Amino acid sequence: MSGDAIVRGGHFTIGTAQPVQFLDPHRGGLANNRNAFIGLFNSLTDWGYDGLAKGEIAESWDFNAAELTMTLNLAKNVKFHNGRAMTAQDVKASLDRIFDPDGRSYIAQYISEIESSEVVDDHTIDLNISKSCRCTSSGLIEARVVAQENIDADDFNDHPIGTGPFQFVSYLVNDRVTLEKFPDYWETGADGQALPYLDGVSILTIADSTAVFTALITGIVDAYWQMTPKFVVNLDENDMTKPKAVRSHFSTNYTSFFFEMDKGVFQDPRVREGFVRAMDRQGIVDAGYEGLAQANWSNANFPPNGPFTNPNIQELPQDTELAKKLFQEAGVSELRGLFTS
Repeated sequence: MSGDAIVRGGHFTIGTAQPVQFLDPHRGGLANNRNAFIGLFNSLTDWGYDGLAKGEIAESWDFNAAELTMTLNLAKNVKFHNGRAMTAQDVKASLDRIFDPDGRSYIAQYISEIESSEVVDDHTIDLNISKSCRCTSSGLIEARVVAQENIDADDFNDHPIGTGPFQFVSYLVNDRVTLEKFPDYWETGADGQALPYLDGVSILTIADSTAVFTALITGIVDAYWQMTPKFVVNLDENDMTKPKAVRSHFSTNYTSFFFEMDKGVFQDPRVREGFVRAMDRQGIVDAGYEGLAQANWSNANFPPNGPFTNPNIQELPQDTELAKKLFQEAGVSELRGLFTS
C-alpha cells in the first residue's frame, strides 16, 4: 500500500456470532477475545505475511553462543494508554504473570522453554531458556504486554491498559466492545504518520450466524469474523461494490485426525495406513467446507500451504482397494468412530 492510497478516519465494526468474554489477554478463552486483545495490547512478536514471526514490541532478538539466552531489544517509544512509557519491567511482569503457578496462563504452553527473565535495562530483557528453540519467537506472539499497575488492579474488563493502537472505551457483555484510536501510538503507517488509520473499532456480537451475514450484506457491520464456508460461496470476489472474502496468506485453521496408537487396533501400522487410504479427503473438503479448504495428501501434521511443511513427505492418496487389503491382513472387518462437525 502506498502512502498516497491511504484514507484515514472512520469507524470499523466487526460482526461475529461469538461473544467477547473478557479483555484480559492472558486468560485465553474464546477465539473472538483476540479481536479485542489485538487492538488493546501489543505482543513481543507478531506474524509476518510469510507465516513466520517478526518483531513487534521486541524489534529484534539475539541468542548467545549456547542458544540458551534470548536477548530481546525493545522499541524505545512505546507508551501505555495511560501515558506512561513501557519498559522492560512491564515485559518481565507480564511474563511472570503468564508463568505464575497460582494462575498459570494458557500462554505458558507456547513458551514453556522459558525458565526466567532478567531485565538488562529499560529496553532490553534476557530470556533464559531450558533448550535451544528458535520457535520461541513465534510462541511470544501470544505473550501480550500489560501495564504493571493493571496486573495489580486485576480489573481488565473495566480498565484494560495496553500499548495497542486502540484504547478502551466501553465493554457491554454479550453485545459489543468499543475501542478508539490511541493518539500516542508508537508505530507509523505507510504514509509516515502514526497508526492506526481508523478512528475506532467495535466488535459487535450477533448470536445468530445468518443474522451476522445479513448485517454484513446490509452494511450494519463492515466485516464478518470467521465466516463459515456456506456464506463465503455466496460472495462474488470480483464485485468490488459488495462484501468480499479476504483469504489468509497462509493456513490459519487446520483440522487433523490423530490415532490412539497405544491401545486397540490402531497399534497396527497396517490399520493406520488402511484408515488413511480409505479416507475421502476431497469429499470431506467438498462436503464440509464447500470446496474452499485444501486437502493434505501427506500424513504430515502441518497445513499443506504452511511455511513449515516438508514437501518431500510421501503423499498417501485415497486407495480403497489397498485399504481393504491392509484391513484384511490385519484382521479388521469393522471400524466404528465418533466425529464432530
